[in-house]
Amino acid sequence: MRNTTKNLAFANEFDYICSMSKDLSIIVQLGDVADLLVGYPFRSTCIPGGQGVLTCFLKDVDAGGVLNVLALKRVEGVSPSPSHLASEGDIVFRSRGTSFVAAVVPEVREHILVAAPMILIRVKDGVVLPEYLVWWINGAPGESYFKEHAKGTGIPLISKAVLEKMPLKLPSIEDQQKIIDLVNLNKKEQFLMSEIAIRKNLILEREISNYLESL
Repeated sequence: MRNTTKNLAFANEFDYICSMSKDLSIIVQLGDVADLLVGYPFRSTCIPGGQGVLTCFLKDVDAGGVLNVLALKRVEGVSPSPSHLASEGDIVFRSRGTSFVAAVVPEVREHILVAAPMILIRVKDGVVLPEYLVWWINGAPGESYFKEHAKGTGIPLISKAVLEKMPLKLPSIEDQQKIIDLVNLNKKEQFLMSEIAIRKNLILEREISNYLESL
C-alpha cells in the first residue's frame, strides 16, 4: 500500500489510476449513462428567505469539486419541478466560468434546487458511480474536452448538448470503486502531508522565536 500512495503522489494521477483498472476499453458518451437536466431559470431577482427552498448556484461548487451544502442559501417564491431538484448521489455541474467542475451531492435532509446555468446530472443505477463520473469530469479528460468545446468569448460556457456527448471510459462498477478508493486514499495522503508541513513550520517558527528571545 505504501508504494501505491507514493506513486499516486508523485506520478500523473490519471494515468496511474487508469493503469490499475482491469478494463477501460468501453467508451460511451456521458448522456448514455446519465440524464442531464438544465437548472431552474430564475426570471427575476432571487428573494432569500428562511422558509424558502435550499438552492445551489455556480459559486456553491468550489474549484476542488466540492458542494458546500452548509453555505447554501434559501430562496422564496419559486415553484421548481422534480427535474430541478437534486438529492444525495446526484451531480451538479458548473457549466459557466473560468473552470468547469462537477460535484456529488452529499447526504442531505431535503432536496436542493439547482439554479441555471448549473446542470443537474442523474446517473443511471448500476451503470456508473457518481464519484467515478465526477472524477472523470474534473480530471484530465474533462479539462481537455472542455477546452476544445467551450463556447463564448467573454465567459466560457459548456452546453448541456456538449456535456452529453463527452466521451467516458467505463470500467466495471467494481473497478470504478477501486479507482475511487485510490483517489480518496491519495487525497487523504495529500491532506496529511499538508498538515505535517504546517505543524513543522509552526514548530520551526516557535524555535526561532525562542532562540531570538534568548539572545
